[in-house]
Amino acid sequence: MTDRELLYVKTIIEENSITKAAAKLYVAQPSLSQAVQKIEASLGVPLFERTSHGLLPTRDGMKYYEAASHILRIYHDLLEDIAEEVKRQEQLVLGTTSLLSNLLLGKMFLAFWKEDPKVKIHIREERKNEILQRLNDGEIHMAVFHMNPGDEYDGFTCELICKDMPILIQNTDGCFFQGTEYGEKKEWVELKLKELQEYPYIRYEDGSGYCEFVEKNLRKMGIKPRQNVMLTTNSAYTAIQIVCSTKGYTFCPRSCVPQFVPGKFVFPIFSSAFPQYDIYAVCSGKNGEGSIETVFLNFLKSYLYI
Repeated sequence: MTDRELLYVKTIIEENSITKAAAKLYVAQPSLSQAVQKIEASLGVPLFERTSHGLLPTRDGMKYYEAASHILRIYHDLLEDIAEEVKRQEQLVLGTTSLLSNLLLGKMFLAFWKEDPKVKIHIREERKNEILQRLNDGEIHMAVFHMNPGDEYDGFTCELICKDMPILIQNTDGCFFQGTEYGEKKEWVELKLKELQEYPYIRYEDGSGYCEFVEKNLRKMGIKPRQNVMLTTNSAYTAIQIVCSTKGYTFCPRSCVPQFVPGKFVFPIFSSAFPQYDIYAVCSGKNGEGSIETVFLNFLKSYLYI
């Protein structure tokens, strides 16, 4: 007994006619009649009787119809579940902040697609709390954002992807620090950071909380950059471009610097006052070894780890 045979009998009973059933199933009527005869022979009982009102099912025919309907419904649901799982394995809904989406992940996706071109990625740029809620509701598969070591989110697995640190970005014109191009190791006297309050500050409020993190820790050092905010934007990318093309300063994670501020003066903020604020991937913890979440997570670790 095959799913095709179950469908044949079910359709004939619903159409009350072999001719109509054959047309609906796109098979020749003689072939359908032969298939029914074969089914009846294998069962040893007739499933239909011909009357003046058309082809009617026998008692055994109705039993077969009810069983066929039930089996085909289960089979249909199974195929849909499998198709949905296959589709899910070929797409990843990623929740992240606009800070990382705009400044870091773009080139990374190009590298990932070279390894796995079939995967489709959908990015949801939102605030952390909103991202976690969507992750909890199953609307996204994985989240990537900055967080403090030791932070925990009930029901989620947090894995370190990239150790990060805050960077001060300043235009090379009229710079107030004797600095160095990115890539060379050089610390400067922390006292000079207090001069920040005298220079234009380009601030961004993009939902990532990154500026708030830096400002909070600068305040512990007696530095208040908000006293001279020249411009506020909702895009970290815009803030950095303004600094690089005009004047002032802003802050950026170290992980984002090499891609977006070539040739500009950048200053790692070396200070015990700053706790780690690294990039983590947050997952539900239910992902199998071959799942797209696990594949993407392993790629993130190899691509971003500093």
